[in-house]
Amino acid sequence: MRILLVEPNYKNKYPPMGLMKISTYHKSKGDYVAFVKGKDKKLAEQMWDRIYITTMFTFHYIITVDTVRFYKSSVFTTNDIYIGGILASLMAEDLKRDTGINNVIVGQLISSRMIGFDEDVNVDAMPLDYDMLDDVEYKYPAGDNYFTYTTRGCPNKCSFCAVPKLEPEFKTVNHIIQQISYINKTFGEKRNLLLLDNNILKSPDLKKIVDDIKSMGFYKGATYTKPNLFPILLQKVNENIEDDRYLKRLIKYLLDYKSMMIHPKTKAEYLLFIEEIIESENPLEVINTKKEEIQVWLEKYKDKRPKLKYVDFNQGIDARLMTPVNMAVLSELPLNPVRIAFDKLSDKDGYIQAVHIAHNCGIRELSNYILYNEKDKPTELWDRLQINIELNERLGVHIYSFPMKYMPIDRKDREYVGKHWCKKYLTGVTAILLVTKGIVAGGPNFFHKAFGNNHDEYFEILSMPREFIIYRFKYEGLGLTQQWQEAFAKLTIDEKKWLLEYVGGAVFVSMPEEELSFNLKNALRFYTREYELKK
Repeated sequence: MRILLVEPNYKNKYPPMGLMKISTYHKSKGDYVAFVKGKDKKLAEQMWDRIYITTMFTFHYIITVDTVRFYKSSVFTTNDIYIGGILASLMAEDLKRDTGINNVIVGQLISSRMIGFDEDVNVDAMPLDYDMLDDVEYKYPAGDNYFTYTTRGCPNKCSFCAVPKLEPEFKTVNHIIQQISYINKTFGEKRNLLLLDNNILKSPDLKKIVDDIKSMGFYKGATYTKPNLFPILLQKVNENIEDDRYLKRLIKYLLDYKSMMIHPKTKAEYLLFIEEIIESENPLEVINTKKEEIQVWLEKYKDKRPKLKYVDFNQGIDARLMTPVNMAVLSELPLNPVRIAFDKLSDKDGYIQAVHIAHNCGIRELSNYILYNEKDKPTELWDRLQINIELNERLGVHIYSFPMKYMPIDRKDREYVGKHWCKKYLTGVTAILLVTKGIVAGGPNFFHKAFGNNHDEYFEILSMPREFIIYRFKYEGLGLTQQWQEAFAKLTIDEKKWLLEYVGGAVFVSMPEEELSFNLKNALRFYTREYELKK
């Protein structure tokens, strides 16, 4: 069978794990598998026996539907297209209606019968196929690491979370020894382990999970040295003679190795050696003949510098379940960072206690997700960030906060505004985070400059023109920020409310035709293109 795996062309941190498992499943059956990100005309003009399309967040709805429609004519019948993933699980009926595709998989692909095969294979438990990622140029920010789960689901029923619908049953699914062993043998060793468990502390098998992870080389002080992948790549070429992608991948690997060589003469000699192989009539035959000589080159110049290995429970740890006992077990791993959710200000006491527990277990690098724009008030975001700054100072730890804007899981856009928020405040937070690359870290001076020393300064910053927030020092240096502050301070409460609603999420606005007071008109002009400066 000819299989095409498709991921819509949205930006995402992690590779499509569902498709990577499907790829492993089909390759185990001897099928030809190709992977594409976005719409590819050449691939769409070909005919495929099966097309699998993954989905991500519900606010990707338009681009997802557009991608599905693009590939509909690339199969003999639309029954040969399967759609799965988060969006598909949450909006299955909408997708069926808007794409005309009936094969929408809801939840995990726990049986190959769900995709029309007779055998009962748990595709969700299969290891990932890293080779397929070489079919695309897109580089996933999460890097070339191990990605897996040891548990599925979460017993909590948080109103903002999709997990109860996607994975309604909490269970341990620990295949980590088999999965890492397979990846090492098939693709080469990876440096870090990213675990996507939703609530690891709920597992009754926590000790065994930790012991299994340690047995695979992830213990405190463990190091990683980048492996020489030549033997693995050559074996795949020889096993897949008719698929030229494997030979291209091997040749690219050999050419890229030149970056390991510092001395120009050495680099030139190596490139001459490799180019003679590539330009021969039968490169594979020459590579097989000279493989020992190639190995000598690669082993001599490979990066031998050891790097520390890390384990990251990337979805966060439930502060409410953390105890000195289970944290002591977890801290046997080289955790970096420890992620603890701080979703509500009312969780303050439990969160602070969890940070202290982690600190007492020797953890110094922490991170957390801070949800905002749900039921919270804008001040509650500032308060939670301030708590982290105080904990950093008091305990000597480094807490990196990631404010995450809440979007309802039944919305198809990103336009939701929480009950206590307004669009201008949301875009103000986004502008601050644009400067910090989404992270709130550093000491109190940095935080207070970015978010203000108190609630009043915080609201003032959020009310500023977007450009004044992003290019803070430039506009302050020009004296324009001070002029804006003076103009804004003269507005009445109702005028400020009107201005913030009028500006909304726009970068620049035009003056309205309606009659405005002198003070309001004077303040509003700062939000027009009058102050659009060259950056």
